Amino acid sequence: KNNMMLRSGENKPDGDIKQVSYQQQSENYNTQDKRMIIRSGTMNLEADNFGETEAKVKQISSGLGGYITNSSAVVNPSGKKQGAVTIRVAADKFDALIDELGKIGKVMNQNINGQDVTEEFMDSEARLKTQQELESRLLTLLSEKTANLSAVVEVEQKLASVREKKKKTQGRL
Repeated sequence: KNNMMLRSGENKPDGDIKQVSYQQQSENYNTQDKRMIIRSGTMNLEADNFGETEAKVKQISSGLGGYITNSSAVVNPSGKKQGAVTIRVAADKFDALIDELGKIGKVMNQNINGQDVTEEFMDSEARLKTQQELESRLLTLLSEKTANLSAVVEVEQKLASVREKKKKTQGRL
């Protein structure tokens, strides 16, 4: 998923100008070199009407299958409204989101960077596999007839812990 943040900055006194910036994260899987990349970026936009611009940002986000996770607005000292919006979209929509946002105002600046998370991804996959194997072994222990009630309780507690770790790892992936 992508994490996009739109922030507004100073407005010009000659009109209702909105400046928007975004911060976006996406995971792209490059099949050529098997790398997992998270891209992040910021963009500052100026537009004539804050309300219309904000509506267009929401429309673009939902049109690309994304959603807004944060939104704020304030009136600056010059009396102009400015705001910030954080958007999440699928990784394959990153470029389309940048293109569409650039059409709704004047792009004042833009910065995009990437972070290689391939090792972290592979480590998480290995941890998940280990947790699945442990879960399977604990279920086997639990299904065996055990006369010792405290042993059953201990296995169930370990099983609950393993399942919690497994869910966290799956979420991270």
